[in-house]
Amino acid sequence: SQGSRGNTVVKSLLEALIREQVEVLLDTRGVGTRVPSVLQNIISSEACRGAVKFGHELSVEESRVLLKYLGQCELPFQCAHGRPALAPIADLAIIDRDAAPVTSKPRLGRLKHLIKI
Repeated sequence: SQGSRGNTVVKSLLEALIREQVEVLLDTRGVGTRVPSVLQNIISSEACRGAVKFGHELSVEESRVLLKYLGQCELPFQCAHGRPALAPIADLAIIDRDAAPVTSKPRLGRLKHLIKI
């Protein structure tokens, strides 16, 4: 039918566009050209569709893998659309103001053994 043939053509064009953009990104190491906004919107929507949603339970292993991959991201705390992907779990306004001030940088390297990367 005309509708299914049209869908096939659109799918083929999108696949070709995606392949071309991937080649450009690989050739230029991620720089050089801007991804067309139409394609960026499709990629962002697909990324959000596959994301972990609020209330979704993760196993310990799934959590470790997710943390490993988040550590490799340039912007790990934003969704593909640029929205925040975290919610604060503490209200800083009610933390005891008499607590000793932090004078050194946190040593986050000690956490590596917890996520077993």
